[in-house]
Amino acid sequence: MSRWRHEFASTFHEFYAMTGRTVPPSFVPLTEDDARETTREMLLPLCQKLGPTRVGKALGCDEKTVRNARDETSTLRIDLLVNALGLDPLALDGFLLRAGRRSVPAECIGAADGDALCNLLKVSHLLSMALSDQRTPGALDDAELMEIPSDALDICARAIAAMQTRQSALRTGSN
Repeated sequence: MSRWRHEFASTFHEFYAMTGRTVPPSFVPLTEDDARETTREMLLPLCQKLGPTRVGKALGCDEKTVRNARDETSTLRIDLLVNALGLDPLALDGFLLRAGRRSVPAECIGAADGDALCNLLKVSHLLSMALSDQRTPGALDDAELMEIPSDALDICARAIAAMQTRQSALRTGSN
């Protein structure tokens, strides 16, 4: 989606959200140019990190196909796009964003509220301890961040994502 169309849609929805009204997610039909631009935005970081050859192998195509899609001279097939999830679990979020959606791990859908709350409280406690220390009060330094287990942060992020997805579904009446 062109930048101005995305910014307009975001501003429009922010305005209506402030009024307290329920606004359905914006959806602008996808054009081929939009698909190519969104695919490029997905492929650029993958190619920078892994190179077009490795990305192509992971997607199931050759590096020329990846380069052409990255350079917006061709459109990547849907089956190859979906294979990008093997490299980045959020690879398709650029497409989902067009409809006001985002991807969430399947295990987060319908997660028990008690489990989510428990995980959030664990991370909240760890953050609280780190922020209230004498060494760097009110700040989280690198050493303190590294003391928080990464799996605890992952669990917390998934719990928040699950609650956001559920809340969004309740607001739109699609639960």
